[in-house]
Amino acid sequence: RLARTVPTLLMHHVPRLRETLTYAAHLPPAVSAELLRALLPLCVHRVELRDSLVLTLRKATFHRDEGARLVAVRGFLLLLDGPAKPAGGAEPSAPLAADGLDSEILGFLKRSLSHQPAVRAALYAGLPAIHAKRVHLRVPITELLCAQLVHHHLPSCDEDIAPLDLQKCICHS
Repeated sequence: RLARTVPTLLMHHVPRLRETLTYAAHLPPAVSAELLRALLPLCVHRVELRDSLVLTLRKATFHRDEGARLVAVRGFLLLLDGPAKPAGGAEPSAPLAADGLDSEILGFLKRSLSHQPAVRAALYAGLPAIHAKRVHLRVPITELLCAQLVHHHLPSCDEDIAPLDLQKCICHS
């Protein structure tokens, strides 16, 4: 709550916060998500903190551990979604993933579609809210999901059977 209401009080602790971010991938996914959610308002004010967050999440996407990959997917989704509204109810000045970073994040999320089923499920669960909230990301998100669904199209199907093998969308192949 402090980061949302009075972010300037925490600005001189940015080096320690950056160090804390490096451990985010090693924390349980639920704990890490809360840490990232708490620090997002500060990332709006300090670009180097946002860059450290992105670097940490990038590294987490390459971990073999499912928990680290979940942290990465949820963190990238939080970045695309943007920070929560400040205490006064005003909208943040700009989304966190501005200046082209959003397409880079979508690239990492696309890579996550080849990860474990739980990672894909987290991605599928998080994308609809971003699709609804961020109008400029609707086309890239739709393209991302359509490209994934093409892999699961059933070439020969009857009218009684769905044209997609939905089980393959979630299960690890």
